[in-house]
Amino acid sequence: MSEDNAKLPKKGGLLKSIGKILILVVIIVVLVALGSVAGGYFLPRYMPAIFAPATANNKAAASKADENLPKKVPLDEKDASSGQFKASYFAFDKPFISNVQNSGNLVQIGIGISTYYDDRVINNVKKDELPIRSAILMTISNQDNQTISTEAGKKQLQNQIKDVINNVLKDKEGFGGVDSVYFTSFLIQ
Repeated sequence: MSEDNAKLPKKGGLLKSIGKILILVVIIVVLVALGSVAGGYFLPRYMPAIFAPATANNKAAASKADENLPKKVPLDEKDASSGQFKASYFAFDKPFISNVQNSGNLVQIGIGISTYYDDRVINNVKKDELPIRSAILMTISNQDNQTISTEAGKKQLQNQIKDVINNVLKDKEGFGGVDSVYFTSFLIQ
């Protein structure tokens, strides 16, 4: 008879297993919740630099970083609050020559830029002329012959070139600053 009892399943065995798993899950959830509350309470106290609101020192560091960025040059230096700014211009010495997409035609474009910021923007354009030229040539070579033959297509190309120049400057110098792009010559052959 003792052998027969050994073969029979114990009463409540499955229920006891589910109960133990359920209790274990509840304990884990409670521990995670308590850890989150404790972390939210203690972490700002022991790492205040990360969680501190902006202080005078933080604002001074931010304004010092802003001092390194180019500033807009007012048109009238006596009245800087007029909202009008002085434009500075720069023209690339060499024209940009490229094939156009899906055509045997070449395009030769003279390009100039303008900025309302101080001389640092033009100095950055001069300093980073090689990557800027490369990016402009890539943009020109992706143009369609019919599109750049129209006035709307040329204006679109000007905006694309402006964006490309600003992207290169942001990547290299941390600040774009080119406001407009001008064509000093435009020839499609």
